[in-house]
Amino acid sequence: MIQKFIENGYKIVENHEKADIYIINTCTVTNMSDRKARQMLRRVKELNSKSIVVACGCYAQVAKKELEKIKEIDLILGNNEKGEIVEHVEDYIKNQEKINIEDVMQQREFVDFGNVTYTEKTRAVIKVQDGCDRFCSYCIIPYARGRVRSRKPENVLAEIRKVAEEGIKEVVITGIHVASYGKDFKTEYKLIDLLEEINKIEGIERIRLGSIEPLLISAANSGGVLSKTEWTASTIIIAGSINASNISLERTFNVLGNPVPKSLPRISISVSCIF
Repeated sequence: MIQKFIENGYKIVENHEKADIYIINTCTVTNMSDRKARQMLRRVKELNSKSIVVACGCYAQVAKKELEKIKEIDLILGNNEKGEIVEHVEDYIKNQEKINIEDVMQQREFVDFGNVTYTEKTRAVIKVQDGCDRFCSYCIIPYARGRVRSRKPENVLAEIRKVAEEGIKEVVITGIHVASYGKDFKTEYKLIDLLEEINKIEGIERIRLGSIEPLLISAANSGGVLSKTEWTASTIIIAGSINASNISLERTFNVLGNPVPKSLPRISISVSCIF
């Protein structure tokens, strides 16, 4: 979204500075995140009482009626509307009309923001996928982000080639449920296929996967895919290992018994636990 505003001539300032427009991209993964979002939405209005305050993102997607009760908020946008956020904001400024949030569960195509040039100096975060089909009993994410939608591989690769040309050597492959990448494609093209192509891009020295589904790594290596590929990049896998009872959850992983570390000595695996 920052990129969208930059492309349209807007100047980006820090969140504690006075601005004409404040965009609060909300999270709703916990009650605490909901509360912090409400606090932030009220706080920024105090910086400039005449500013336009926009609530967007996951909390806005699932709790629009709740946010409508907060008088400091001028405009509420869901996740589908973020792709055209500049147009929505400018339309509101001109007409003072609010819009209806689309049902994200009906979205079947990945909303591509295009190449992102607003990034860190040493790494680029590349979003390749959105949505989740798991519907774990404790998690609201599928209702906030919708079904799995994968970004076209040619667009992903084009963006990574661009950042590599700019001297960035590390890419972070991210999404809502990265392991599901390609699930919605009509052709047989999975995350491991994308990684193999990224690995061939000159200049990329490290590929980092954010919150990868551990079972994918086991499946990929069972056919020798990972070990047979000549990896020029040092691949870091960030994997979740959770042991929970009485809930619908499919994220389990035996790190010590997995063959990946033995076949790929340069790989790095980190595990986060939720109890």
